[in-house]
Amino acid sequence: MNFNYNLKCGNYSEFSHRLDEIGVELGKTSGGESEILEKVADFIDKNKEVFQKEKDAALHFNSLAMRVQRISKDNPLLDKLRECSLQLLPFDSNHVKESIEFFHTAIHVEQQQLQAMADWINVNKIPLGSLKLSMKELGKLLLRLEYINFENYDIESEDVDKLVETLMYTDLKFATSDENSLVKIAKLCARQ
Repeated sequence: MNFNYNLKCGNYSEFSHRLDEIGVELGKTSGGESEILEKVADFIDKNKEVFQKEKDAALHFNSLAMRVQRISKDNPLLDKLRECSLQLLPFDSNHVKESIEFFHTAIHVEQQQLQAMADWINVNKIPLGSLKLSMKELGKLLLRLEYINFENYDIESEDVDKLVETLMYTDLKFATSDENSLVKIAKLCARQ
């Protein structure tokens, strides 16, 4: 990879462009890149002031984290990317509505919006109960989620018709391989 990791970006646009370049390069790698991942972490540290108020940066961090996870599931860069993502798009009860709204207003193509939300949930291991999603939106997201946690979600009291209806319009290919999550979804569908 021919990239200057010591570069201090002058503005957010330049920073986001560099992150896109890094993401493309990481998508081409197959392992053994711990030195490169360490340099990416340094690059992010050097440019913190450029992105600290740019919520859009969380989308880049989440996407990059998904690529890093495929290279190394326990690399320290993942923690840094999660930290930066959650700093910009927190999911605590005081900020979750604002974070979800960001996805709706910042990304206008539904499939891209859903993938960005799924990346955010997957990377940060966000329990679905924290998000207060409609059943229709949850149905659209479930297929894309590698991390599904129904903790704090009183799904038994929800009207799951919309969820099941939304799922039935898909090919039912789930990103998760977690059997417990798939069983829970199957039970919800059977309830309808």
